[in-house]
Amino acid sequence: MLYGRLIPIAKGCLFLILSFLLSGCQVGGQRDVEIVVSKGELRRDGIWSLSPDGDKIAYKSDSHRTVVLFLRTKEKWFIDDDCFDWFDNTILSCGGNLLVTDDADDFKEIMPKFVKFDQIDLPAVLSKAEKIYWQKRYPESIIILYRDYQQNLIEIYVQAADVDEKDVKETLEGYNYKVVSNKFDSGRVHYVSDEKIYSPDGNYYYFRNDSSSTLTVNRVEDDEKIVEFSPESKGQDFYYIVKPGWAWDSSGVYFQIISGGGPYGIGLKHKYHGIRKLKIPEEHF
Repeated sequence: MLYGRLIPIAKGCLFLILSFLLSGCQVGGQRDVEIVVSKGELRRDGIWSLSPDGDKIAYKSDSHRTVVLFLRTKEKWFIDDDCFDWFDNTILSCGGNLLVTDDADDFKEIMPKFVKFDQIDLPAVLSKAEKIYWQKRYPESIIILYRDYQQNLIEIYVQAADVDEKDVKETLEGYNYKVVSNKFDSGRVHYVSDEKIYSPDGNYYYFRNDSSSTLTVNRVEDDEKIVEFSPESKGQDFYYIVKPGWAWDSSGVYFQIISGGGPYGIGLKHKYHGIRKLKIPEEHF
């Protein structure tokens, strides 16, 4: 009789196991979620940043080196420096130096020339600049890239920490420049909850809902929900989706999960999980 009782139990267990496997074995039971960088590969503070075009990820590894993952080719570059943020899709800031990448997935390092705001003829240098960045974080600075007579890319790092912001703005007036700030942080949210962020091809948009902690991708044509992910909270821990961003080919959205005790983990230590990708299902892509 004991054998007869065990048969339905065994069938139930087999059903649960198969259901788990078919779900993709991912957090939240989503088979459309791919782990791009595992939790074990990241430094404990979970620092990473997606390039503006969505084709490269820079992250701090558990060995405290910066790793640049080229998402098109899966190639990795290892850098023995703190690389803070992307100025644009080809320039990564690393402790004052700039790393410039080209189409060959290769980096070259540019060593800056440091000068103070009042030690340089800024209009003369700005007039021949190829790129200008106003770095609005401490120390505040103006970063100028131009080419010399041999076509070498030169970086001038103008320190402006002691200069009034109004003076910097007036100096840059009339020039094409980009304001950059520190986005290479350990889990701050960069998009407003429920804000629609459109894919590069314009066919989809995603939004992240803070109250339900979900990441949803809809089709633009008819607003139909294509795929959705919501991490499952366990015990007293709550899970949140942070730092989402589109893949370069519109094939999905990269994001990270952080967890902590209590709603929103206010005042409590966060745990940083790996970098994931919510993929557009093949039948829709």
